[in-house]
Amino acid sequence: MSRRAFGDVAKVFDEEAERAFGFLVTEYGLGGPDRRSIVGTGVAYTGSGLTYRVSLDPLEMTVDTRVVVKLGSWRLSASLGSVVVAAGLAAHNTLTVNAHNLNLFRKALESQAKCAREVHPFLAENPVELMRKAGAREWKL
Repeated sequence: MSRRAFGDVAKVFDEEAERAFGFLVTEYGLGGPDRRSIVGTGVAYTGSGLTYRVSLDPLEMTVDTRVVVKLGSWRLSASLGSVVVAAGLAAHNTLTVNAHNLNLFRKALESQAKCAREVHPFLAENPVELMRKAGAREWKL
């Protein structure tokens, strides 16, 4: 796939990601979008010990959404796809990640935003159990 098509994706990433994930602010009251806490191209939405990080990987030409739960000095981090599967909401292949061109990128964002919307109530209810079930990486700061 051409780097030029992916270059178009990189140019509109912030605007498109903010549009797709804006519901986290309007519907769930999370703060964001925050671009400062992401290395590379990405946006983050944070609230009540829960963060969604949406990022663009230029090497793989993919979009990735990670979920991070803070527990005092502990952090749990997992891919959104793993969390959705652990919640029993969908199969892992439901979430698309391909960002080789604008059309695929927009489909990936919509897929991931839809999954985030569906899994958020489960994360609000019992985040630690769900994150551990999703195989989250855990570390102490």
